[in-house]
Amino acid sequence: MTPEYFWEKINKFRKEENMTLRAVSRYVGLPETYLQNLKNKKNNFPTPTKLMKFKGFFTDDELFEALRSYELLPKEADSFLLDLKVSNNVRLKNRLKRKIQRGVSV
Repeated sequence: MTPEYFWEKINKFRKEENMTLRAVSRYVGLPETYLQNLKNKKNNFPTPTKLMKFKGFFTDDELFEALRSYELLPKEADSFLLDLKVSNNVRLKNRLKRKIQRGVSV
């Protein structure tokens, strides 16, 4: 997931639900200033812990791939990842990536 896609989904949800950024910040339980600063930065992507609060905005597959892109995840991310209903297609794609990284013939 790219920062552009992240904000595209947030803005789409805001338009559909007629919500302000303040309402979104209350919905996910983050300070409004955090979201404003995040949106104004160039590399505007939340940390893993904060990304997990956006579960209502993204599919489980999108969250799974976004969280797997981080090198280090907080402990609470483990149980969060296990609770996601990830599609078989995404699971197979992830297994293939790991095999390629390990150098196992495919």
